[in-house]
Amino acid sequence: MRVGATVWGAALLGALLLVLAVGCGKSSFEEGKLLFDKGMYPEAVAKLEAAKAKNDNFIQAEELIRQAKEKMEEQADKDCLARADNFVEMLSQAKTVETWDNVMQELKAFQCRKLNAKPYIDKAYYRYIAYLAEWDAYPQAVDKFCEFTGCEDKPPRILVREEEITILDENGKEKEETIQQEIPIVEHSIAMEMFPWLVKKDPKNARWFDRYAKFLYDTERYKEALEAYGALAQLEGVGYEVKSRAQLTVDHLSKGQRKPRLPGDNYRFFWIEEVKTKSKLKALRRELEKAQQQRQQAETQAQGLNKTP
Repeated sequence: MRVGATVWGAALLGALLLVLAVGCGKSSFEEGKLLFDKGMYPEAVAKLEAAKAKNDNFIQAEELIRQAKEKMEEQADKDCLARADNFVEMLSQAKTVETWDNVMQELKAFQCRKLNAKPYIDKAYYRYIAYLAEWDAYPQAVDKFCEFTGCEDKPPRILVREEEITILDENGKEKEETIQQEIPIVEHSIAMEMFPWLVKKDPKNARWFDRYAKFLYDTERYKEALEAYGALAQLEGVGYEVKSRAQLTVDHLSKGQRKPRLPGDNYRFFWIEEVKTKSKLKALRRELEKAQQQRQQAETQAQGLNKTP
């Protein structure tokens, strides 16, 4: 009997405690305010709406609901702007122009309550143009620059570098071979707008302008090289080393001096329009890979002979 009484007593005590717990529990308003203070605004609104329905601190609940909704809108705006920044980051890391174009279409279609997309689009264009210039992708960089600024882009001209080389034939005898490399050349006047624009955005971009000027020099386009180096030497914010080298090259070219040819250099540059027969150009192009492979094989054989005791 004592055991039974003890069990019944425990059950009654548990029921009593449950009733007391329910009776002493927080109201919907108190729970909503607690959630509000913790920054859990959607959950807080739900509890506070329930409190309003019960006429539990109606005015205070309504005010907290208003504040919670404002906080939710502010957070939504922050999330939206963060997503826009993410679009810009994705665009700056695009490896191909096609990928960049696809992501840019998404950014242009992206909308937020307080989003002004133009600064993000401008930033994305600038970063990608700088990226293309860094990798010497001048036709693509100029294309995007004109797409952004509205300038009239022109298809790149093709400069051909032709070189006479000596290779070994299948019998191991030396023979002369002509190889050609096609180099796309952008409209120089547009490039001279683009690079100073990049440098003004960030002086570090002067490195890419310097490389473009050297590209002109190496392809023996000395008039354009003089113009590029001259502009680079006058730009503000350019580092001392880059600016000094540019000025030295300006002095060098102004005196009529040209890139010295080393012994064995046997190459020339000409525009593709100057090729008399396109069939010859195509044939030479097909033989380029074959000639390079033969030269590599000869070098490999020579290395093997040198290693022989």
